[in-house]
Amino acid sequence: MSHPFETFADERFISLTTFRKSGAAVATPVTKLALHEGKLYIVTGVTTGKMKRLRHTTRAQVAACKSNGQLTGETIDAKVRVLNAGETQSLFDARIVRLNLIMRVFNFLRDRRAGGNVYLEIAAA
Repeated sequence: MSHPFETFADERFISLTTFRKSGAAVATPVTKLALHEGKLYIVTGVTTGKMKRLRHTTRAQVAACKSNGQLTGETIDAKVRVLNAGETQSLFDARIVRLNLIMRVFNFLRDRRAGGNVYLEIAAA
């Protein structure tokens, strides 16, 4: 049986939908860093709205999308987990996650200015 996230193998962007305390859904297009062993990996800023919503509930939905957030695939229910520093380093050491030059610059600037980065692991619910 194939894994639900296999459809994201060739996708560059995914729509990550997180939920407010009221239950309202908020979709955000994010860059997919990697798909490894049936799990998606992304990076975001510590102070972003999606992180605030994920502190309340780890429930999420993901779908393939364009860079503007327009969905191009089916929505899949998911659970999101924040990776600790050791887990994040393991992803880089194993070369599961590789950042291109633009992502490196963007992450460097966010580290210096907006509280830093956090790496997320997304698994099918």
